[in-house]
Amino acid sequence: MEGGLVATLDGGTPPGPRGSLLLGSLAETRRDNVLAFLDAWRRYGDTGRFRGPVTLYLLAHPDGVKHVLQDQVANYPRPPFVRDRLQAIVGGGLVGAEGAGWVRSRKMAQPAFRRHSLEGYGRQFVEATGEVLDSWAGHADHGRPLDLEPEMVRVSLANLAASLFQTDWRREIGRVGPTVGEILAFANSAVTSVLDTARLPLPATRRFRRNLQSLDAFLYPLISPSAAATPAATTWSACWCRWSTRRRGPA
Repeated sequence: MEGGLVATLDGGTPPGPRGSLLLGSLAETRRDNVLAFLDAWRRYGDTGRFRGPVTLYLLAHPDGVKHVLQDQVANYPRPPFVRDRLQAIVGGGLVGAEGAGWVRSRKMAQPAFRRHSLEGYGRQFVEATGEVLDSWAGHADHGRPLDLEPEMVRVSLANLAASLFQTDWRREIGRVGPTVGEILAFANSAVTSVLDTARLPLPATRRFRRNLQSLDAFLYPLISPSAAATPAATTWSACWCRWSTRRRGPA
């Protein structure tokens, strides 16, 4: 988050890494934001501050996250330039939307996050994760190195497919995984860049657009109106289809 949280509960400015004189912690958050946030949490606790062209605040405790994202969400909008840059990358859906647009998208997705649906997701996650761990055991038994980044993308995509689309992507992940990895890397770089690279005609931007087209070509056949044919269907894709059909009318 940026800007809105300027003090801890005792009235002081949250601690955080000093970073460089001009750019603060920008280089660290661009290089590996997860590692930068974990290091700050371990060193400074549940509330941290990152200096830079944009001041960032890290909230790690569930109570603080709930306060910002649920209880007082209207008090913590994204700054306009962050919102615009994010929407240039992910569009105006649930991730990029603000205000009334976000409320509409959240209501559309709500049935897929009811308790009985979440319980089903949990079973699917356990099964998919167990299969990945079993595959890692062979590497461990023979002392072979393992690159964890693509492995985590693989299990994440398997869980995503099972929960949102009720389908099995495990045979397709070798083809889709690298594309998703490149999209995520570009998104992190673009959001944290001093320049609005997502709107510039750079080679990396053109490659990002091509990757998005490839991912769309893979995903859209899965988001079929037939997924919404059963009224009880509560997958995300079914919710999207019912909402889309109500807006446009049946095909």
